[in-house]
Amino acid sequence: MIRIRALGFRIWLDDFGTGWFQLQDATRLPLDGLKIDRSLTDSLGSVNDSAIRALIQVATDLELKTTIEGIMSANQAALAHTLGCDYGQGFLFSPAIRSVEVPALLRAAPYLWQH
Repeated sequence: MIRIRALGFRIWLDDFGTGWFQLQDATRLPLDGLKIDRSLTDSLGSVNDSAIRALIQVATDLELKTTIEGIMSANQAALAHTLGCDYGQGFLFSPAIRSVEVPALLRAAPYLWQH
């Protein structure tokens, strides 16, 4: 993983908050960020969003960036941003596209939110 990072790649742990990953691994692995699973996104703005808050705090404490998956509305994006999430991923930003379409999308769309 260290050699891969040395080549310029960044390493993110996908589906964080739902799998078998042990938190102590996040302190030992050369990670750049955590992707919060889309199954938690629907709880944004509710009393049940404490899991998202906790995951973002863990990432912050470990000096990792966060992406939340499954953003479908501007309200969800705003709530995630308010909680301190660095990036959003979901159909609000783009439907699924073929890999050959990615360069044009990146040229045409500025980053919508990041802090």
